[in-house]
Amino acid sequence: MDMNLATRTNEHLSDTGANTSYPRGLRALLDDVPSRYAVIDMGTNPVKFHVGECGPDGSWRTVVDRSDMTRLGENLHETGEISDVAIARTADAIAGMVEEARRLGVRTIAAVGTAWMRIARNSDDVIRTIHERTGITIEVIPGDEEGRLAYLAVQTGLGEQHGHLVVFDTGGGSSQFTFGEGSRVLERFSVDVGVVRYTERFGLDHEISPDVLREALGAISEDLFLLDDHPQPDVLVGWAAP
Repeated sequence: MDMNLATRTNEHLSDTGANTSYPRGLRALLDDVPSRYAVIDMGTNPVKFHVGECGPDGSWRTVVDRSDMTRLGENLHETGEISDVAIARTADAIAGMVEEARRLGVRTIAAVGTAWMRIARNSDDVIRTIHERTGITIEVIPGDEEGRLAYLAVQTGLGEQHGHLVVFDTGGGSSQFTFGEGSRVLERFSVDVGVVRYTERFGLDHEISPDVLREALGAISEDLFLLDDHPQPDVLVGWAAP
């Protein structure tokens, strides 16, 4: 192997993968060790953790699928920054997930941040703190990429769909909409409509008056204006973060 290429590959694996040894990796393949991969999704409310195992026939089996409620975006709407307390909670949760993933022998760990990380003034500080604590680098993905990944997940779960398909994913800080036809993505965008955002803005975590409810629903309707000119889909799939 070209030594420059080998060096660059090792540098990449040391930052993004659990396995940085070529002999160990080759031995794992020869010994028929399961191919396991981990994903950490750092959202506004929960941090989600998934470990999947790929079988010899290309099928996937879930090994771990859980989430820890760390409320990373707590009070961010008011301050514009993620608090030190929320950062510590989230770093603790991710450290535990990384440790569990490595015990399970995963080959690599992918970690992403979403809406609140996109808008927080101190998101770089969050990424640095988590990297120092766990060795994992969080990749902050844009809203349209978040929507594209959600669409691919639905396609994988449902199989090939005919007609117009719309997939939406509502989280704590934003909602992603992806429009497509079959396996082809036609349009995708993200809007600032999220559970935590409206809960903190209108105090929806306790009893409210009908007037406040109408005001909250009106605000949500206004923020979904990008949907106004889209036709009714043949298939609509959506989910919301806890």
